[in-house]
Amino acid sequence: MRINMIVEIAQFKTKPGVSDAGLLTASKKAQDGYLSRCKGFVSRELLKSGDGTWLDIVHFETAKDAENAAENFAKDPNAKEFENAIDASTAKMMHFKVAKKY
Repeated sequence: MRINMIVEIAQFKTKPGVSDAGLLTASKKAQDGYLSRCKGFVSRELLKSGDGTWLDIVHFETAKDAENAAENFAKDPNAKEFENAIDASTAKMMHFKVAKKY
């Protein structure tokens, strides 16, 4: 892992009625059809807490790569189902520069 790597963390809950299986299916479509093809994409993890909060953690090579991927996410048809499953009122996205890798 490169030291100047960017980690994007999106925290959210799903809309009422969206099952875990439904979100995971939509996530795979977004992953395979969009994110994995983005310039600078390195890896991704999707985590869920006991209270229903999800964390989507995506690693990019540069800040510009992360910005471009985030900016174009909503425009890509492969990401629509995933985006539509998220309760926007709970969503928060942050970008972090890797300061030290152990």
